[in-house]
Amino acid sequence: MGVMAIEKYLSSTWDLLMFRMQKDKLIEMMPQIFFRLIHRARSKSQRRRVYSWIAVCLLLIFVLVYSQQEVLSDLVKKHVSPVPIEVVTRAIGEAAPPNGDRKGFGLSNIFRGADMKLLETKDSEQSQKNINNNNDIVNTKSSKFLIHNFNYMYDNLEDESRSDLLPDLAPSIVHFVWCGKGRFFEFRHYLAVKRANNLIKPDKILFHYSDLPLVDAVQYYDWFNHSLSEIDHMVLKPLNVTKCQSSGPHKYMLVLNLLEFFGGIFIPEDALLVDFPVHLRKSPFISGVVAKTMTDYLDGIIVAKKNGFISPASQNGLNVILASGRSETQGLIPPCGDRKHFNNFEQGECVCVKIDSEIYPSTIWNEKSNFSTLARVASYGEPIIEATHSSATAIPRIGHYICWDCDIKFNTYLSVMSSLHVAGLSKVYIHGLKEPTGYWWTLLQATLSVVYVNREYPVHTRNSATMTQELAQGIMRINILLKYGGVYCDNKVIWTNAIPDSYFEYESVASPDWHRLGVWPDSISHTTMMAKKNAEYLMKLRNLHHQYPKMKFWFVDQYLSYKILEHDPKLLYLDRHLQVKCLNHHCHPTWIPGYKSPMDENPPGPPFSWQNETLSLYWDVFPPLELDTVKYTSGLVVEAARRALHMGGVNIQDLARH
Repeated sequence: MGVMAIEKYLSSTWDLLMFRMQKDKLIEMMPQIFFRLIHRARSKSQRRRVYSWIAVCLLLIFVLVYSQQEVLSDLVKKHVSPVPIEVVTRAIGEAAPPNGDRKGFGLSNIFRGADMKLLETKDSEQSQKNINNNNDIVNTKSSKFLIHNFNYMYDNLEDESRSDLLPDLAPSIVHFVWCGKGRFFEFRHYLAVKRANNLIKPDKILFHYSDLPLVDAVQYYDWFNHSLSEIDHMVLKPLNVTKCQSSGPHKYMLVLNLLEFFGGIFIPEDALLVDFPVHLRKSPFISGVVAKTMTDYLDGIIVAKKNGFISPASQNGLNVILASGRSETQGLIPPCGDRKHFNNFEQGECVCVKIDSEIYPSTIWNEKSNFSTLARVASYGEPIIEATHSSATAIPRIGHYICWDCDIKFNTYLSVMSSLHVAGLSKVYIHGLKEPTGYWWTLLQATLSVVYVNREYPVHTRNSATMTQELAQGIMRINILLKYGGVYCDNKVIWTNAIPDSYFEYESVASPDWHRLGVWPDSISHTTMMAKKNAEYLMKLRNLHHQYPKMKFWFVDQYLSYKILEHDPKLLYLDRHLQVKCLNHHCHPTWIPGYKSPMDENPPGPPFSWQNETLSLYWDVFPPLELDTVKYTSGLVVEAARRALHMGGVNIQDLARH
């Protein structure tokens, strides 16, 4: 009876166990099952049998769990092992930090700024290859992030756009403090503001100032106005203080006063953010500013809640407050590193990069460094900047000239012949108010490759008196290229080499000019220009002439046009070997350092090879090039002219003087 009772007891208990043991309630039911087993076992022998069954069940469970773990481990190894240790999926939207950790930040390796992966590529070619990869895999330079389980990473991803939907964060306000008189708002300051706006996406950017930035006499420093036009939530806040210094303890005492009143995020005016984790806004006060001495500070960002601290009244109090914002419990923000440190990226990590000297957009276009990549992402939203080009559509191989009196001279004949027989153009169109005349026009007509096109004199809708011949010619060449595409040439241009096929793939092509004007880093020459129909660069250039009709034509055409390139360098391929300009026998190759000269000076330029180093010459010499000069003298342009005629099958001795 005892044995049968035990068996009946165990049988009923096992049936109950099997009936109620569901996967999702197993852990919850275990204490109840154990209690019933013990409660029904009255004798010692019954308890021993119960304990034995429990031990057997636990052993079986252990074996099952262990076996399942082995199977899952094999599956993970099978799918993950082919992936190199240096890769991280782009779908995760994050890149791992150097050395695989976030020292002082307390962040998961997974969650970083979405564009940080762009800063860690080995070089531009590898970066472009990986960004366009269909598998969205990005090879990082310094990250060594081992992926143990893809499912875990996906399950733990946060939606970046909603990462700051949290209670009790510091206000989403970015503060810049601008102190000092007579200062220019440079490109580095523009980068700091634009990067902060794109990375943090604040509700407001408060620009606190004692005196607004100045615009220089030659109108290059327009970056402040450009920032205001780009960012509609950038608010100007005048400072009501007697002392406003751009560095030192007084600066940071002012900053802390502002943060105590407004709350938010302070960023130095010339600091470029690398990353900004949202969790930094959780702390009442956290600081990346470090006091080196009593009067010298390492600049950094400061994050604070409104009234989250008491602003100091003295320098000693300032140092105490700044030190209190650097505790291990709430995370440490390192001070801003310099460009050299960020480029080496050897120790720790930079949350911001201090740009301590002036830079220009052209500084970062082609340089291969961590900083330049970061700056390109900040300014243009892309890690690699190249002029737009496509082999699907090409610039037409046709040339365009403009004539005014249309009495064709020898220099025009020479230029057209070089376009046809040296540059490799198939057709040349001469646009003018009346049909060309003269001996040299008759010779051009005989080639059957030159066509006259009647063109109306342009007018200005606002004030026709502002339409000078110089402005009219500038607008005509823009409109001609917008409508037909092709290659525009001034009649002083002599081609010295064939135009490479790759040039016809670009949207627009031009060369720099050689004049120096104030702080302008460069300028653009349009005496020779290539473009596809409806090229965006030409549209913007035409809008400039329409916007500033009373401004000097050369300033708009050469300098304000360069601003188009600075704001979007993909619109134009600026090739220094497209043309060399020569003024009064002095030539200025723009690929040789030190080529720029003041507007009112024309020093001799360095020697160069016209046969190998340039595609064309612009010969601006008085009097213009004549037939006798080419026949009986020598020199750089004479040799280029003879070569052009020879390639056109023309014997120079057979040409008559007219």
